[in-house]
Amino acid sequence: MKGIFKVFLPFALLAALCMVVYVGCSSDDDENGIKPPPVTTGTLVILSTPDGAQIFIDDEDQQKQTPSTFTSVDSGNHTIKLTKEGYGDWTGTKRVIAGQTDTVNAELTTITYTLTITTDGNGTVEKNPDKENYAVNDTVELTATPDAGWQFIVWSSDLTGFNSPDTVVMTSDKSVKASFIEAQGADTARVVGIISYPGGTYVKPLAFVDTSHTDAIVIFRGVGFVADTATGAFVIDFELTDVDSIEGIITGWDDANKDGELTGDEPNGWWDYNGDGSWNAYDMVVLKPGPDNTIFKANVILYTPGEGQASPLWKHPPMGPIELK
Repeated sequence: MKGIFKVFLPFALLAALCMVVYVGCSSDDDENGIKPPPVTTGTLVILSTPDGAQIFIDDEDQQKQTPSTFTSVDSGNHTIKLTKEGYGDWTGTKRVIAGQTDTVNAELTTITYTLTITTDGNGTVEKNPDKENYAVNDTVELTATPDAGWQFIVWSSDLTGFNSPDTVVMTSDKSVKASFIEAQGADTARVVGIISYPGGTYVKPLAFVDTSHTDAIVIFRGVGFVADTATGAFVIDFELTDVDSIEGIITGWDDANKDGELTGDEPNGWWDYNGDGSWNAYDMVVLKPGPDNTIFKANVILYTPGEGQASPLWKHPPMGPIELK
């Protein structure tokens, strides 16, 4: 036994020395024998269907779109948000593991909107294209068709104006109403228009026909002076039984104090029929009776007193109280 121990002792010492050398020369150490810091970041691949979504990581815009690869992402949980026009935002949480590659593969959902059509009076509205849901920025053509003996007057809600057909762009859920009115009789003249006030909000918009060819205002009385406060739309009917026609300027004002009297501090304006920017005799229109002679699209714009084209009105004396029907 004593001889065997003497034989194996040098080998045991040699083995121990090699272990020490191996540990000291591990591949994880640098040339000075110092261990490198542990890996704390990973790689994140972000994909989407369809491509081209803007990428936000932890609410920070990465200025990149899918597909994209991000290296040196801190390990741990990260919030991923993807945005793309026409699609709903996608949000999710992804855990990044140090030294590994992790992938996000998002399925984006198309945004759709609905178009609700209602009518006031007797008539129908055709949608083109006629679909239950529309994609973002789809353009829909709307055509209003009155029933026999009726007239289309105006669009309201998310579409305004007199044109038919007209179009609406689907940037959200939309609601459009088409208003129809019975066609006037053979002895009735009609003016259909809108009062707008770009400089503010009106209280009680009124429209009338000024038949005077002088600085004085003379109102030809009819039915329908008061415009709709939501849309500014108005319809004035005139019974013409003893004359073939009347001539006048389609005029309006905001009866802000609701006393029926035009005063110097109330917004006013007219339909610039010839488009020359001046309130003059060239804005006179001829009203004749019968459905074929209806005057549409009378665009009466109100101005703040003393500004812009409103000033000519103040040459006229106050009209005094008038009876509005």
